[in-house]
Amino acid sequence: MLKHPKYLSLTALLLMSGVTLAEPTTQPTADTYEAYQAVAKAALADYEKLIPKKEGLADANAAQRDAVAPEAIPLVKKILVNLDEMSRVRPDIKRQILAVRLNQEAVLYALSDATTVSTLDEKAKASGTDGQLPENVVLRGKWYRAGKDAEKQAAVIKEIDQAAAARPKDIFLSQFIADIRPGAADEVMKQHLMDVMANTLDNPTSKGLVAVMKNADKTLGFQGKPIVLAGKQPNGKDFTTADWKGKVILVDFWAVWCAPCRAELPRVKKVYDQYHDQGFEVLGVDNDYEADTVIKFTEHEKLPWPQLFDAAAGSNDAWNPLTLSFGINGIPVMFLIDKKGVCRTVSAREDFETLIPKLLAE
Repeated sequence: MLKHPKYLSLTALLLMSGVTLAEPTTQPTADTYEAYQAVAKAALADYEKLIPKKEGLADANAAQRDAVAPEAIPLVKKILVNLDEMSRVRPDIKRQILAVRLNQEAVLYALSDATTVSTLDEKAKASGTDGQLPENVVLRGKWYRAGKDAEKQAAVIKEIDQAAAARPKDIFLSQFIADIRPGAADEVMKQHLMDVMANTLDNPTSKGLVAVMKNADKTLGFQGKPIVLAGKQPNGKDFTTADWKGKVILVDFWAVWCAPCRAELPRVKKVYDQYHDQGFEVLGVDNDYEADTVIKFTEHEKLPWPQLFDAAAGSNDAWNPLTLSFGINGIPVMFLIDKKGVCRTVSAREDFETLIPKLLAE
């Protein structure tokens, strides 16, 4: 369960609305959520052939966006049409789908779809509540269009400042700022956006996101620095990564109660089996509340790597202090440590299959 702000790809946003069940089809075969969902998923797959999800629209330069726009725009519009149908047949998740829909409109804006740009610009001129969502979509679209250009980003941030001053209670604006902040061109911009969240915006969402972002900054601060993890195992024995000198180490902050954590274990087991004999190790930092839970689960699942467990924290229904010390407030999170003991990435979960062999070859 991811709780720190980051760029959300089209895939992630559609997953948030439940686009995971049906296999792609070209047309809905029935008036059902699953049928419209399948079409959206198929359109998304075609879109990501043009703009890979790992790169994302904000990382593509203007020439790349212009080149794929004629093909990408119809696909995004198809996603929008089917999101609307999904919302119609499943009104209970209408709010979740709205968040996805707003992002798709921002994508169309960034791709310079003439109809979308004209419509949103006109709506954004409205004042009061009715104008808030269109204004935020326009801002997001402009941010995507700015890409990694610091000057263009600065221009959008000026508009964000004005919007925050005018609409301090706007929770959608708060979430937008939290989403884009990791992609800011430099630390000055990142701090400025943090200040806007903390000092200009005045709503519960903003205050909560500031705390989350501060923890995310703390986590990111360990990247590129030597780290050693040490503590007790569930059986009470001591363990430290200092004993793994010269090894490449994947650190998995997880818990048995965390379904997304358990879902990642087959991936971890696969790379462990593939690379362990070449000097690769895995360490689990467990955030369960009873040692028996960890012991029974790891034995049943045949997880051969050690786990760190804090009995005192568990007895108080608290997470492992090691997890919290790294600023982590949402799991699973994975670090990757190189042979010299340096933390090379705090987001190894995304592509550790690619990174591990590269670190082993160093």
